[in-house]
Amino acid sequence: MNVAEVIERLLILEGLSDKKDIPRVLDVEPGTLLKQIQRGQIPIEILADYAINKRNISINWLLTGKGNPHGAVEIVSPELHVIDKKHVLTTRMHDDYVPIPLIADSAAAGPPRLINERDIEGYVVIYNAWCRNTDDFTAIRVRGNSMQPTLPDGCIVAINHAKRDLSDLMKKMTAFRYHGGVTIKRLYYDKDKGIVVGKPDNPDSPEIVTLTGDEIATGIIGKVEWWWGRER
Repeated sequence: MNVAEVIERLLILEGLSDKKDIPRVLDVEPGTLLKQIQRGQIPIEILADYAINKRNISINWLLTGKGNPHGAVEIVSPELHVIDKKHVLTTRMHDDYVPIPLIADSAAAGPPRLINERDIEGYVVIYNAWCRNTDDFTAIRVRGNSMQPTLPDGCIVAINHAKRDLSDLMKKMTAFRYHGGVTIKRLYYDKDKGIVVGKPDNPDSPEIVTLTGDEIATGIIGKVEWWWGRER
């Protein structure tokens, strides 16, 4: 994120010319924010609150300059949403936002409450209305091209570990345990045959997950609730 460009967009949007007015626009304490601006920083949660709640504009436009500021409010790309562990532990989160741990995919195969601190790469900050119980969620980076064009390589998905009912997952993107790690596929369930199949969105990908019997209960991690990296 280029902070100078973000400030320029804020000034244009508000019809102002002096960046000293930015704290008032964002409704935050001026001394701290102006010091952060001097260091080339503005907390993502403050900008998200301004865009979503105060102006109802595209946060993606505010942060990147791409798209229409008054168009649909998009999901923010992952590189703009991820904050490191030190930041989330030492900075007071805005009340409207919550952090979801971004973890190594091998660790994501386990329950959220059993995640070791060393497995956490950072945190994905999201609007709390989307996530009432953060204990049920983890986020991982997608690797490979099996789910393209829906999920590009490197994008981030948020997994809801509480949603594992097959009737709710039919044709939905689902996280599966696979070769000691995690893979994202679209779930199909043949109730008569008792078979769950995870299929890629990419027709050229040979990667298919098949679960039968007890594997069904242990092989499904949860539903992919949201993803970042391209417009949905």
